[in-house]
Amino acid sequence: MKNMNRIISFMLYGLFLCSSVFSNDDTQVSCQVSKTCILPCSFTAHDDVVIHWIRETPPESLVHSYHHKQDQLGEQHQRFRGRTSLFEDQISRGNASLLLRGVKVQDQGRYLCNVSTVTGNKKNFINLNVNDWTGVIVGVVVGVLLLLVVVLVTGVVGYKHRKRRRRNKRYKDTVLDQLGMKKHDSTEGLKQSLISAMKDRTEVELAECKLLKTHYEVIASALKSDPSHLTKLDLYKSYLEDSGVKLLSDGLESPNCRLETLRLVDCRLSEISCSSLVSALKSNPSHLKHLNLSWNYNLRDSVVKHLSGFLESPDCRLETLILQWCGLSGISCSSLASALKSNPSHLKHLYLRFNYMHDSDVKQLSDLVESPDYQLQTLRWRETE
Repeated sequence: MKNMNRIISFMLYGLFLCSSVFSNDDTQVSCQVSKTCILPCSFTAHDDVVIHWIRETPPESLVHSYHHKQDQLGEQHQRFRGRTSLFEDQISRGNASLLLRGVKVQDQGRYLCNVSTVTGNKKNFINLNVNDWTGVIVGVVVGVLLLLVVVLVTGVVGYKHRKRRRRNKRYKDTVLDQLGMKKHDSTEGLKQSLISAMKDRTEVELAECKLLKTHYEVIASALKSDPSHLTKLDLYKSYLEDSGVKLLSDGLESPNCRLETLRLVDCRLSEISCSSLVSALKSNPSHLKHLNLSWNYNLRDSVVKHLSGFLESPDCRLETLILQWCGLSGISCSSLASALKSNPSHLKHLYLRFNYMHDSDVKQLSDLVESPDYQLQTLRWRETE
C-alpha cells in the first residue's frame, strides 16, 4: 500500500513538473510583414535597470540591450540593426517594451525580455507570430486572374465554336433547302431534286454536307450538261472517296465543263484520287482559274509532278494555285518552276505554306516573281507570311 502511494505521489509530481515546463504563459503577439510591431514587457520601476531582449528561437541572437541609461548595441545581431528601439522616456515607469520596425517573416519566434534591477530579476516571454498576408493576397489575386483568363478564353472559344456550328448548320440547311434535298427521303428523290436544283446554278458550296455517291453523280452531270452553267464548286471537308473523285473527274474532263473555281480543301484525297483529278484537269485545261487542294496530305510530290503537266499546257488559264498542308518538299518546287518556265503567261498567285520546304528549294520560284518575263506576283511559303 505504501509503495502504491509513493507511485501515485511520484506521478502527480511528474504531472506538476510537466505542467510547469509546458504551461503557455508566454504573451502572444501577432504582426504583419513590413509593419511596426511592439513586444510588451513590464517590470517594477527602478532607477538602475539593465534590459536585454533576446530571440531564443535557434539560433539565439541578441536583439537589443540597454544599461547605464542608454542603448548598448555593440553586440546586437546584424539582422536587427536599425530596426529596434525602447521607449526610453517610459523605462523609469517600468516599461521595457521593444519597438520592432519592418517586421520580417524571419523575425517570428520566441523572445525573452530579461530585466535586472537592484531588487531582482524578471523574465518575460513573448511569442511573435508574423502574418505574411502579402504572399497570400498575391497568390489569391494571381489565382483569381488566372481563373478569369481561363473562364474568358473558354467562354470565347466556346462561343465562337457554337457560333460557327450554328452558322454552318444554318448555311447547310439553307443550301440543302435551296437544292430541295430535305424534301425527299429516298436516294432517288434526292438525286432528282439535286438535278433540278443545279440545272441553272452557277455556284454550289456544299461544305461539310457529307453527300452520297449519288450526289457526286449529279454534280458530274451538271458539269457535263450542255450548256453547263456551273462556274464555282466548293466541297470543303466532303471526305471524297476514290469513287466520288472519279465521278467528279468525269465531269471536269467534259468539253462542256466551264468550271472556273474548284475548292477541295481537306477532302482526304488519296494519291489515286489526286492523280485522277489532275488527269481530268489536263484533259480540259482551258477554263479553270482557281484551284485549292490544301489540307490533302496524300497529294505529295508525285502528284504535283502530274499537276505541273496541267500547268505546262498552252491552254491552261489557271491564275491561283493553293497547295498548303500537302506534305510537299523541294521536289515540288522544281516541278512547279519547270512548268511555269514552260508556260509563264497565266499563274499569278502560288501558296505553298506549311510544307517541307527551305529557302534553297523555293529560290527558283522566287526568281520567277522577280523576273518581268513571268506573271507570278504572289509566292507564299513561310508559315508567318
